[in-house]
Amino acid sequence: MQAIELTDGDGTWATIVPAEGGTLRRYARRTRRGVVEVLHEPGCPVLFPIAGYSHGGGRIDHYAWQGVVRPMPIHGFAMRLPWQVVERTASSVRLALAASDATRDSYPFGFRLGLTWALDGGALRGALEVTNDGKGPLPFSAGFHPYIRLPLTAGGRRDRCAIRLPACREHVARPQGIAAEGPRGPRELRATEPAAPARSFAEFDALAADIMDEASGLCVRLDADLDSRFRCLTAWSPQVDAPFYCVEPRTALQDAFTYAADGQLTVLDPGASFAARLSLELHES
Repeated sequence: MQAIELTDGDGTWATIVPAEGGTLRRYARRTRRGVVEVLHEPGCPVLFPIAGYSHGGGRIDHYAWQGVVRPMPIHGFAMRLPWQVVERTASSVRLALAASDATRDSYPFGFRLGLTWALDGGALRGALEVTNDGKGPLPFSAGFHPYIRLPLTAGGRRDRCAIRLPACREHVARPQGIAAEGPRGPRELRATEPAAPARSFAEFDALAADIMDEASGLCVRLDADLDSRFRCLTAWSPQVDAPFYCVEPRTALQDAFTYAADGQLTVLDPGASFAARLSLELHES
């Protein structure tokens, strides 16, 4: 299926590709500086049934559940499979993905996913719903992985960009468990500071971030505190001069199956559902 183009009719656009993981490829908004493209390739993939890496049984890209070790690529398979279009309007699209032969060998659970992308007053809203369609428990972690273009304009400078977080605490995954580090408080991550390996933050008052392009006077507001099951943010950029910076709302800090005892894993009973929401909005200061 070809890409789906959305518009709110007032200078905001989005592009979604159902056949490529239901991924949001474009979110753009008209500003005084012209049309600003917020996302860098590959856009904003959806992470399921693992957000981040896994190393179950001591094997990279594997997870362990009830004593059985199975393969699972980084960030799971939802971003790699085609989704079905359920409903579409000029400014929104709803997609679906269910358990199939493509998922059962590595993930032998019954599940149904719903994914909605919508433009709303200049903002881009994403909503992920997970339903346990099976007869046993459904274990997973989930998230969104937006690649925010940084700087946001061609004339911008990476050393004039920053990520501002409300009060939170950094957490680190260690063999003995997840450990909180340092005091809890507001954070500013300069875009020229290393963020590889990824850094994880939790214990938020409000799960949000401002991705600032100070020279351009532009800010992307990421809000995952919308009646949502997300509880942490992961910051990642492979190099200090990369053309993007990722701030990812997730249900778990890292490697949820390995750190299940630390409460990182979400487990749904049969028939139960889960929902998590994301908002991205480009502002001019």
